[in-house]
Amino acid sequence: RLHWPTTTGPDMIAKLRAVSEIDGKLPVQPNVSKKAIDFVMANREVLGWRMKLTITRLSMKCAYEGKLDEMRSYQALGTHFRIIDDYISAPFRQMIMNAEIKVGPNFGNLNVAAYSGTELVDRAATYVVLKGMQCHWEKRLRDAQYLEDNSKMVTRETQRMIDMLGDPRRHGDDDAIWTVKDCSRICVVAQNMVKAFVESPDLYDDLPYELRFLEDALSIKGGVALRKYIIDEFCPKNKITPSDLRQAVGRLVEQFFCMYPDPYLDSYFVVEKLFRAMQRTTEDEHDPYAPYSEYKKGSPGYFQTYTFNCIKGSLQFSMASDRFDLPQENFDEEPEALQDIVSKIRDDPGPELRKYWRNFQQDFGFEPDRRGSSIIPYMEDDLAKFVPPPELAIGREHNLTWWYDLNPAALNRTGCMLFGELPPGEIIYE
Repeated sequence: RLHWPTTTGPDMIAKLRAVSEIDGKLPVQPNVSKKAIDFVMANREVLGWRMKLTITRLSMKCAYEGKLDEMRSYQALGTHFRIIDDYISAPFRQMIMNAEIKVGPNFGNLNVAAYSGTELVDRAATYVVLKGMQCHWEKRLRDAQYLEDNSKMVTRETQRMIDMLGDPRRHGDDDAIWTVKDCSRICVVAQNMVKAFVESPDLYDDLPYELRFLEDALSIKGGVALRKYIIDEFCPKNKITPSDLRQAVGRLVEQFFCMYPDPYLDSYFVVEKLFRAMQRTTEDEHDPYAPYSEYKKGSPGYFQTYTFNCIKGSLQFSMASDRFDLPQENFDEEPEALQDIVSKIRDDPGPELRKYWRNFQQDFGFEPDRRGSSIIPYMEDDLAKFVPPPELAIGREHNLTWWYDLNPAALNRTGCMLFGELPPGEIIYE
């Protein structure tokens, strides 16, 4: 294990690279080394999404600075780490999906023993699904209550943000469940199902201690009271140390992060907040990732962002014209019909949108790509001569092009390997 109180970002990356390489090179994707899996498993609570983010930032920093060989080295390590992360998180995802198949048709059935299974892994997965459902509907109920209490104050932008943090169908659709009355009814049923599970000793009492701690801790108010409960009651009762408990809850946080966001994003936020409160005033509060999250010159993860060219008539161009007043130079080379269509899409993005979009394709040289999921213009990006508005540029330079060093497939529009084309991988033992 890493000695967390003294660990630094370069230390973690160097050790991850050392255990990942075989004979001085990373294995060919998607193969991974057994040492790398063991290393990540031993430090699972700290080697997760923030390691992915740190490696990505370092690769972008190298691209910005023109260090292309170092950039490719970070990219390869980042891809290798993601494969390891997926390998480790896959069994958890599968057991949750298996439990969802049993819990879903039994929503509202308080005889939880009938569908929870008898094996420990099945019961633990059932509890996670039930608790995730409870967290999700409690969040939806709070959102619905907020919108109902502040209906005159909620702007379109505020409601859009609420939608982005939860179910995008939460508001507006005829079949969406979004009123306080409906959300409260479902929330009560979800809470009762969790309560019925917890009150069944045969189902609950031998679950992993991090799950049982989760149930107890979420009813405790305040970080001081929480840490006192950990030291004085929970850890002595379960014959573990507070450090053991923090590691276990940290691993659970990473597993929730690897789940699909609907509905487990709400569970992730709840458990992650609890984990941060547990770390306060302890040696685990040390955060070697923090310097890489600072966006200022001189920080180890700094890279300069810039504005891209927007091809006239593209979706990016339409979005920019919707939010900002674009300089007139962006329209000089196009017929008046372009601005008319942009205005129509902006003012009335309803059922007529598809008709206007077809006109874009026919009139301005667009064609559907082979997958049919987007459109690719004939015009090259460098010929677009886009002039960004000051509100979008905010003092940044324009079209520095280092993004294409980082993503050559974005420039060539080819050469990007699809997941379906990957050969099967294996774990390499030394």
